[in-house]
Amino acid sequence: MNVKQYKFPRTPHLPGSNVVDTDRSLTSGEIAALCRDCEIVVQEKLDGTCTGVFFEEDESAVLLKRGGVIGHREKDQYNVFRSWVHERTASLRSALGNRVLFGEFLWQTHGLFYKRLPDFFIGYDLLDRTSEAFLVTGVVRQELKGIVGVVPELWRGVVRTPPQLFRKIEELAALPSAFGDRAEGVYVRFERGNRLVARAKYRNPTFQAGWSDGLPKRNSLAPQRGVGGQTL
Repeated sequence: MNVKQYKFPRTPHLPGSNVVDTDRSLTSGEIAALCRDCEIVVQEKLDGTCTGVFFEEDESAVLLKRGGVIGHREKDQYNVFRSWVHERTASLRSALGNRVLFGEFLWQTHGLFYKRLPDFFIGYDLLDRTSEAFLVTGVVRQELKGIVGVVPELWRGVVRTPPQLFRKIEELAALPSAFGDRAEGVYVRFERGNRLVARAKYRNPTFQAGWSDGLPKRNSLAPQRGVGGQTL
């Protein structure tokens, strides 16, 4: 059976971001246009592995990684993700319907160590498979409430110029992680009404990608967790 591929789009950088990948940077003109008529939502950017899941008409789960569908004989972290989905199949199927859930799988340590995660999977986006449109943050949080934890929201509001946005981003990016000592940076969503218009990311200048000696190989869960990774 042929399975349609749903890949999470690459996210451009904001000016000043620590670029450790091949993603492009937004221009000042692009940012100015977005600031004029969008509400801006800033979330913590988590340092993990982009994964996703959706359910076919026969109710079978399709697991996703950055490059496409997760198959067999994959890396250990993908096998752990498969088990994570299996344990929550009924609730995920009910919540997602005809949508794709994307999020960060944080079982394996990358450049940062998280010592108090609410769960190893933290959601951040829902894609409607019919319209192929991503849902806005408020809807994502409401639809996943009590089932899957969502990335921490640091601020939302309106700014009218790029300099105002940059000052706000630098302020928020300097905050510690909700789940550890240091944050990778922030993720910025530009929303207009019920539509996600654009995304951008800002990585802290001190962030170093990839696991290094001295870090634990596995992140840790918080001592107490509630349903769907919601902290008690």
